[in-house]
Amino acid sequence: MRKPVLINAVLCIILLAGCATRPTVTKPTAPAGTTRPTNMVAPTKNLVEPDTMLVGRIIKVNAKEQFVLVSFPIGCLPRPEQPLYVYRNSLKVGELKATRHMLDELVIADIVSGECAPGDAVADK
Repeated sequence: MRKPVLINAVLCIILLAGCATRPTVTKPTAPAGTTRPTNMVAPTKNLVEPDTMLVGRIIKVNAKEQFVLVSFPIGCLPRPEQPLYVYRNSLKVGELKATRHMLDELVIADIVSGECAPGDAVADK
């Protein structure tokens, strides 16, 4: 007879504990005019931008006629008359100007200043 009374007492305690109310917590309010609309997204600091730098390699140099033959990746050719810069060991050593003469991935560029050698990197920045 003691077991049913004990079981009923434990069940009543469990049921009453579940019905207990909790204290309400109030959220602090912001001063008027300082709230941000809910449809705006907070700006993020980690933006990734695509690399649009044009990079090629000098294949052949004609120092007498002051032009070079530059190889670029397919689909990434410079515009005619676009200035290009020559880099050797990460140092800028010359400046080129692309001509209208192009064949597939090869471009002829006039040497504007500096010196060029086969294997030098060519970039638009």
